[in-house]
Amino acid sequence: MIKGCSNRCDIKQALLYFNLMIDKYHINPNLITCISLLSVCGNARDMKSAELIWDTIKNDSSIRIDEIAITSMLNVYSKCGEITKMMEILDYSQRFEQFIPINEISCTTIMSGFLRTNKIKEMFDFYDQQIPKLSLNNKINLKCEKLISLKSVGHLKMMKMLNENEEEKLSFHHQQFLNIFQNELYPNIQSKPIAISFRHMDYLIESYVLFHKKSWMEAVQDVERILFQEPNFKYDFSFWDTDARNKNQLVLNFVLMSPITACFLLRYLMTFQRDELKEKFKNSPIKIVGGKSQYSKITRIGDWRGDYDSPHKRIIENELKKWKVPIRLEQDKTNPAIWCLNGADVLLFFQAVPPGQDCLKM
Repeated sequence: MIKGCSNRCDIKQALLYFNLMIDKYHINPNLITCISLLSVCGNARDMKSAELIWDTIKNDSSIRIDEIAITSMLNVYSKCGEITKMMEILDYSQRFEQFIPINEISCTTIMSGFLRTNKIKEMFDFYDQQIPKLSLNNKINLKCEKLISLKSVGHLKMMKMLNENEEEKLSFHHQQFLNIFQNELYPNIQSKPIAISFRHMDYLIESYVLFHKKSWMEAVQDVERILFQEPNFKYDFSFWDTDARNKNQLVLNFVLMSPITACFLLRYLMTFQRDELKEKFKNSPIKIVGGKSQYSKITRIGDWRGDYDSPHKRIIENELKKWKVPIRLEQDKTNPAIWCLNGADVLLFFQAVPPGQDCLKM
């Protein structure tokens, strides 16, 4: 029953069964049950319940704490933004008298915690200083793709926090990102075709947009090179998709992209690729999937259209308000996961803003 509740992310009911096991039936939960509950607590950001479970684990002499349990508790503190407590768990695992091994998953969990709380310098220090020391006594794959990827995300985070006038720092972190991309993530990219993940293509585009904070249009040439001119870049990164309810209808799908990449591509298409948009959408509105996936399962009864609103969609909505001719977003009548650019606003935008001219207000 606890496992079923965990699978449904029903932390309240799972904890009820957990307490019944201990208090009423005097059954000691095993490590697998506890780890399952810790995972749910992490996803629910329920640190208080997780700490009760962790205390149960530590106080039960029949339970042997392993690297999965340690990583599960690291994950709770990482997702809750409790960095001090997260590092205390790491120290607990590395005690000489009762050593508990960790692995690269533990390390990526810690790095994610630093990133989540914008402690970028601390994340770099952990990667450069502590992980090599930890690897002496723990089996840590130092070439783990996610470890390296998170280091590159640290440089993206730094670029986001810098303002447009800090050009030297922007340039430094952008070059560091490119070095990681070319030398560590895809070291053979210059000599032969390499498959690049969707996520890393998104990061790469985002890095150029952030580098050109003063003018997004200066990033256009770099992004076009990445998408259309690099012969060794093999990827499935695309903003074109089909309507899940009408396979003959094309849509612009920004769901899996970062907001920065999504907003840039929307500007790019509306500024430089109007003919393509007109050809693809013909006389119908320009349609965007920019919130929840159109394949999401909505189970709530009532005003279900509101369930497709999301922070991602609202970012796109706010982006369109910054344009010289603001464009309204309207929910599609047949597929609520799709948002349409108001046709009258688009027509006025195309009339008032010539192709190739910056779409943003001065």
